Amino acid sequence: VTDYGIVTAVGEGTTTITLTVGNDVTYAVNTTNVTVTVSKIPTEITVDTTPLDLFVGDEIVIVANLTPAGAGNVTFTSSDYDVVDFDFEGNVIAQGKGQAIITVSFAGDDKYAAAENKTIIINVSLDNASVTVDNNTLDLKVGETSAINATKHPDTIMLDITYTSSNNSVVTVDKKGIVTAVGEGTAVITVEVGDDEIYAKNSTTVNVTVSKVSTEIESSAVTTVYNVDKNLIVTLKDANGKPIRGANITVDLNGEKTYTTDKKGQITVSTKGLAPKAYTAKITFNGNSTHDKSTKDVKVTVKKATPKITAKAKTFKTTTKTKKYVIVLKNNVNKPIKKATVYLKVNGKTYKATTNSKGKATFKITKLNKAGKFKATVTYKGNKYYNKATKKVTIKVKSVWKTVSKGSKNSAIVKKIQRALKNHGYYLEYNGRYLMVDGIYWDYTEMAVKEFQNDKVLKVTGKVDEKTAKKLGIIK
Repeated sequence: VTDYGIVTAVGEGTTTITLTVGNDVTYAVNTTNVTVTVSKIPTEITVDTTPLDLFVGDEIVIVANLTPAGAGNVTFTSSDYDVVDFDFEGNVIAQGKGQAIITVSFAGDDKYAAAENKTIIINVSLDNASVTVDNNTLDLKVGETSAINATKHPDTIMLDITYTSSNNSVVTVDKKGIVTAVGEGTAVITVEVGDDEIYAKNSTTVNVTVSKVSTEIESSAVTTVYNVDKNLIVTLKDANGKPIRGANITVDLNGEKTYTTDKKGQITVSTKGLAPKAYTAKITFNGNSTHDKSTKDVKVTVKKATPKITAKAKTFKTTTKTKKYVIVLKNNVNKPIKKATVYLKVNGKTYKATTNSKGKATFKITKLNKAGKFKATVTYKGNKYYNKATKKVTIKVKSVWKTVSKGSKNSAIVKKIQRALKNHGYYLEYNGRYLMVDGIYWDYTEMAVKEFQNDKVLKVTGKVDEKTAKKLGIIK
């Protein structure tokens, strides 16, 4: 307070100002008191307290005014700086997912009173990312692959798109979105992006249906001969013509049997041992985890084999009463046919014999005692495995020459000798006497034989042995 009563408020509080007058020769001293109360100027914060919803990374400015103007600056504080923070310029920065309470305050000073705090609730959430694919359905065959073309939004997201299969036994998917069909069935591929400190998880799905690969059996009709091992070749291929290896194929060809395909997708079925007739080979692939079933019927024709008869020309002597003639019967692969009945027809009579384990059959000819050359036919009539077979041969029967000598009683043979000698220029005459063909083997006949033997360089015995008889042309 000045001498002139000018009061200046300099601080908050209450004080008493004493006013004094008098105290001179005229007036006595007189005082009075003035109580002075000094208070700070009230302030008020004006700010929008509507709750705020932000995404992580957002920045906003909270505008807060303090009245009266010029009273000072307000202060911002956060209840959770991991959720909301402030930079040096007073911008609010959304740091992380959660909720924070921003308190706007003015603490006051020597002149201005503290303002009532104002609070703002800020909810911070992750931003929404999204992902789209070019096709939400895939139809694949086992073994096929397909790429999922996915796009993330916004494309500035640093996170990779992830792919997950609901059923790895049907399809697998790699980190690049390449889908591989591994088994029949359905599966859902989840295509996902987000799930970090900024972006919330977002996903879409691709429905995949996997079916088995269709198959085809290739095989041609077979025509073969009994005992000949001509194989039935079967090839299993997929719809693209690719051979299927390691697959089990069942073939019912006079009995069911299962085979496994080789690297060419093939199996080999032997026809050896099949009895001659027409067959239908029922070929079946029952499918597996990757391939569909397929079937095929193929004709297999087995014809009768033609056996071979080995029979050679044979010469017998008339003196042999029972003439044994041997033939050999073998099949088309040169194996003996045993216990087979064969027939030999010669000189109007038919003989029967049975082959042994070596395919040999011995005919006992009893009605062929005259010398001569005979046409014979060996016949095998065949059976359900073999065709009929025949073989024509020549059988000779020759006379056996018994030495004829002086004094022989066989007048007919002696006459043949005498005629033969005459034909050769011997036994014509002796001492001017004409020699007769009389069937008497005596001195003159013997002498003629010796002359003949001597001239033909034969042993001179006077006896007509086999060599002499041949030279004479009596026998061959």
